Amino acid sequence: LYGIGAASESFFRKPARELTIDESAMLLSLLKATSTYSPYGENIPALNYRKGMVLRAMRDEGYINGTEYEKALLIDTVAKVLP
Repeated sequence: LYGIGAASESFFRKPARELTIDESAMLLSLLKATSTYSPYGENIPALNYRKGMVLRAMRDEGYINGTEYEKALLIDTVAKVLP
């Protein structure tokens, strides 16, 4: 997939502007190694770890607050991915 719009449509069947914080963080997590961290693969714990890293960076840089961080961290984003 090329671009956030294509990834958003492919994984969540919605435009990028409608992504939630947890969904955005998951897609950003895929950038380092897309096939390794694929939500369809076996490395879900590693994907969730990377999602947490992205969320921490978003919080630390002021893009989200502590409450948003905590809520997004607890969401099972992989379960939201469509086949």
